[in-house]
Amino acid sequence: DVFGKESVQAISNVNGVAYPAKGVLGKWIETHLKDRTYRFAAAEFGTYGIIRVLGAIRAENQAHWYCPTDSPPQQNSKAELRECFVPADATWRDTVVTSGLDIIRRSLEHV
Repeated sequence: DVFGKESVQAISNVNGVAYPAKGVLGKWIETHLKDRTYRFAAAEFGTYGIIRVLGAIRAENQAHWYCPTDSPPQQNSKAELRECFVPADATWRDTVVTSGLDIIRRSLEHV
């Protein structure tokens, strides 16, 4: 109700808004803090298209294993991987921080 049904998906719902996530913090909490009552939410902010992101992951992994440390291919692949997960674009960063803070504010108002 707080965020809108089009934006939220229960972690057990694999046919909804997102995809079945593995290794998420919510599952860890569920496993290790069974004696606690809590609400868990995770927000995902997109960056680039899947082909670019997978390409960056693959290139960085390849450079990690097959290029000398601090070589240009390794430095370039790490820079691209950083860009894919935390874009340098100031507008993107401002939007994500603003949206994240709004999610926190709205969550605290409805706890």
